[in-house]
Amino acid sequence: MTRLNRHNTPPLRVSRPVSACSRCRAAKIKCDGKLPACSACERSNRAGECSSANDQFAKGKERSYVASLETRVEKLERRLAQAKQASSGTQQSISANSPEPRPTRPEMSATKTSRSKREEHSDIDSLVSDFGFLAVNATARDYHGFTSSMSFARLVLAGSSVQQIDTLRPKQLPPRHLALPMVQHYLENIFVFYPFFTETSLFGSVEALYHRGGQNATDWDTWIVNCVLAISAASLSRDSDDVYAQNASGYIAAAMTKINGVMHPGNLCGIQAILLLVQFSRLHPLFDSWYLVGMACRTMIDLGLHQDPPKPHKVSKQQLDLRRRIFFSTYSLDREISMVHRRAFSFSDGSVSVSLPSTPSATSDAGSTLASPLWLQPLDPAVHLWRLRVQQSQWYQELFQSSRAPYADPSARIRDYCRSMRSWFESTPSSTPPWVRQVFEAELIYSYIYILSPSDSRAVAVDDLDKARSLDFCISFAARTLPMVDDSMYTGPRSYDGALRVALVGRELLYRVRQGQERDILSVLSSQRSLARDWPDVPPLAGSAYSGTPNPNGATIDTARHAIQAIERIAEILDSFARRWDPVKFIYAQFVSDSAWVTAQLRRRIQRAVDQEASAAANAAAAVAATASATQNLMSDAVTAATAAAAAAAAAAATTQQDDEDLAAVLGADWDGLGTASLSSIPADQGTWQNTHV
Repeated sequence: MTRLNRHNTPPLRVSRPVSACSRCRAAKIKCDGKLPACSACERSNRAGECSSANDQFAKGKERSYVASLETRVEKLERRLAQAKQASSGTQQSISANSPEPRPTRPEMSATKTSRSKREEHSDIDSLVSDFGFLAVNATARDYHGFTSSMSFARLVLAGSSVQQIDTLRPKQLPPRHLALPMVQHYLENIFVFYPFFTETSLFGSVEALYHRGGQNATDWDTWIVNCVLAISAASLSRDSDDVYAQNASGYIAAAMTKINGVMHPGNLCGIQAILLLVQFSRLHPLFDSWYLVGMACRTMIDLGLHQDPPKPHKVSKQQLDLRRRIFFSTYSLDREISMVHRRAFSFSDGSVSVSLPSTPSATSDAGSTLASPLWLQPLDPAVHLWRLRVQQSQWYQELFQSSRAPYADPSARIRDYCRSMRSWFESTPSSTPPWVRQVFEAELIYSYIYILSPSDSRAVAVDDLDKARSLDFCISFAARTLPMVDDSMYTGPRSYDGALRVALVGRELLYRVRQGQERDILSVLSSQRSLARDWPDVPPLAGSAYSGTPNPNGATIDTARHAIQAIERIAEILDSFARRWDPVKFIYAQFVSDSAWVTAQLRRRIQRAVDQEASAAANAAAAVAATASATQNLMSDAVTAATAAAAAAAAAAATTQQDDEDLAAVLGADWDGLGTASLSSIPADQGTWQNTHV
């Protein structure tokens, strides 16, 4: 049996249909390509209107996309056949003109054979690479090149711009002593989570711009330095009109002057350029971050970064590490932004085969982790965050992007998801800085809330205790996020996507409180606080917002007050974001309007519980008063009896005293009759006895 090699069966994997049906394409939704009708059309009761994946590709096209690919394959096969024929014809001509060919040494023959095999393999690899973009999605379909008036950069800006950027005035670079702290702020707070380029290349670009007036600086040097300065300034902004916001707009306008020279779809710099725009748009939403990260994903897949290079391809360790860092940074941003907007991912996990990049750290025997070299930012936080994104991607696709059939035991499946999330958090490296650990803790609570949130997911039938846990997690999230909003160190929670995340948690909080009013979820959470705190298979979080309470009414009051406090904190956070971004103003106003009724209901519930406690206290006081009155009556009777006994005792004492006086009077009369003189006539011994006797 002939063994097929990798060239006979190229590893082409298609995780989604080549083209969507006309209805899904017009609605810009995911199409699974199922025949005779896709799932989206079936759910909309429009199965008869669904066109199959091979009927057409785009309106007005004479041939389908698959047909164009087949034509391309035929052309390449003809070229390959012609090349082989020309090569064989040349060899025949040489042999015909040389009747006595010189014998070649075996070494030379083997060298020529291996060289021809390498050339053949190279031709086949080139042919296979033309289909590389089929691994996930055809992003460059019907592409015929850019004209002089249109480029890839212009196309990206045209689709992603939210505001007019032509009116922005470019800002000159600041002095070097002011630029370096801004660069360091970016490296310590943003780059630490998304290291899709090397620090040495960044400092090399800084040196090129500030050395001799930037005579030797390239377009990439100008782009990356201005983007980093813009991102740093935007992360420090507190108001839409402050100095930092104005500087951020000026720096990004200066970077835009070089966009055509750096943003190309065929190299790694093009992906890095888009990712820098994604980071800026999350802090200063001049562009649509979801659109930008989608373009970055498509460009990345076209270059094949979603698959590690095969072993025969020799790639340097540095180049392989950079490829992986670019992929996972893009992957992390795509998962995070898509989840916030509740949209589909740009590509599925089934098409990915990339290992995590190596972390340049060495652990000593004592357990201390040192970066190498010391002045570089460690990759451990980024790698640990990427592990979280992989887990989030798994349960997000399972809950929201797969079958709509509900789980048989939703609570058990939710516990499995939460157990894996908790295991991720407990595996955080011990060398992680405290502020990074707080970010991870907020990510964990947010994941809990997202999993338990009401939606069209497969886990729709959760019990009351799970709903109570969701309310508990919302309160904890608000308590942990508020301090981060006022600290420039936490760029993730302070981004525009962070504002949307807080709004999502706020809606979940209000929903659970309303649900608690209807089904008494507050009482469930209060009476079973120990169960909510000791969730099976999910250890409790450190610093719980609650503590044990002595009675059900007190626990209900405690829960309601914490809910009111959480609502106020979320409103404060959204108010802070509204001062920075105009779109958040509507979100903040809507939340304040929706939370007014909920807060009023909670306060009335607290008042009822207080009245019940007051009534119970009054009843208890009345019982104590009755007991005290009975005790007082008993004491009064005792006092009366004691008084009578004392009077009787006094009368008896008086009688005794009178008897003593009478006896004394009688004895006194007899004693006086004896006379004092007669005593001398009594003998001494008799007198003594008589005195003693008397």
